[in-house]
Amino acid sequence: MDAIDHPTAATSSGRSLFTEGSPATGLPATVITADWLNGVQNEMLTVIQTAGLTPAGGDHTQLLQAIRTISSTAQVRQPINLGPAAGAIGVSGTPTLSASPYYSLYGVAQGQARFEIATSPSFATILHSGTVGAVASYAVPDLVLATTGVYWWRAAYADVEGHWSAPSTPTAFTCAAIFSFVARPTNLTPANGSAGAALQPTLTSSPFSVVAGADAHAASRWRVSTVPSFDTVVYDSGISAGALTSVTLPSTAALTPLTVYYFQCQHQGATLGWSDWSAPTAFTAGAGAGEWIFSTPGTTTFTVPVGVTLLTQVTVVGGGGGGGYDTSQYDSSEGGPAGNGGVSIKYNLPVTPGQVFTIVVPAGGSLGQPGGSASFGTLLSATGGAAGPNDLNQRGADGTGIGGDYNPEYRSQFATFGGVSYGGGGSGGSLAFTGGAGTPGRVGAVYIKWGG
Repeated sequence: MDAIDHPTAATSSGRSLFTEGSPATGLPATVITADWLNGVQNEMLTVIQTAGLTPAGGDHTQLLQAIRTISSTAQVRQPINLGPAAGAIGVSGTPTLSASPYYSLYGVAQGQARFEIATSPSFATILHSGTVGAVASYAVPDLVLATTGVYWWRAAYADVEGHWSAPSTPTAFTCAAIFSFVARPTNLTPANGSAGAALQPTLTSSPFSVVAGADAHAASRWRVSTVPSFDTVVYDSGISAGALTSVTLPSTAALTPLTVYYFQCQHQGATLGWSDWSAPTAFTAGAGAGEWIFSTPGTTTFTVPVGVTLLTQVTVVGGGGGGGYDTSQYDSSEGGPAGNGGVSIKYNLPVTPGQVFTIVVPAGGSLGQPGGSASFGTLLSATGGAAGPNDLNQRGADGTGIGGDYNPEYRSQFATFGGVSYGGGGSGGSLAFTGGAGTPGRVGAVYIKWGG
């Protein structure tokens, strides 16, 4: 817009100004021409329409609205389309749209980016729109574009406060006559809907493949989330040339027991670039490693925890027998040591979450009495050690394990859990006049372990 330029305009300090004229001096009033008024009108309409508003005769606030809208978009710099380059031909069906870096006038961090595709530069009808995070590129998903199609695209950025930039100036590209692209992989394991996965599971995908062409598998990327939208990610492998069709989660990304997770992967071709992300599949992490020591004499129950399908070890230990003691009226003899409780061990026992087993924990024998028997349901049992005889030169018999994969003779390493030894037989009593009375047997135990 220019200043009034009619010859009747007044001039002051180099500026053209309006004047009402003066009959006394013969100064004419400034003539306002249609050209100048049209210029003023078009200038204001340009501002209103640039803000995305439709001019309305009865609304006298549109210019103010437009200024506010444009000033807010000015906080974030308008991006510039970088690739595909303007006029590019032979573009694949899944190109990556790239724009210039995000910039905020006030240094506010980027919140989102939006990429739009249309079949005309007016964007009257938007064919596809994708909103992503704080990035400057967007991978167009499969089945959006058609062979030989001509498309325009643009991008816009928003800061974390919600201020959007103006869209970039649209540029066009033409798709190839035949689309050759890396096929979208399929998640294999853990299977969709499966439960009891390891806390550091191995994720696997289908083999690398290309549609309508050939390429080399250059890299893959894997991610795990607690939501199918992947708005938050608990593990991201990044671009990995080593984990092509499988990856094992590291200890730093160990999962939380009994939690539902989703995983995805994508494959990268050396020439054709990235595939789409695989469809998310869900799995539930197992209960993780755990153990339970039953060591209070009596009968109780064990309920298999949710997510546990295998008990890696079950050990039952009978109670130790009580030591022998002197029964001579003259207190002139010594009692013998008692027998140890039996031991029975079962490995890798399949179970069902919620399954209940009856547990019997035996007491150790008192002086001169045998230890009690231990049991795990009807699967494992171990008898107690025999009492020590009333003879220094004899020893009570050890108990016997029944039903296990391994029923060893009693040794402390088979019957020590949490640093405590169970099922040991009591010692025999010494001569009364030396002060020894013998000891009772140790309590038995049932030990259960899963995972780990």
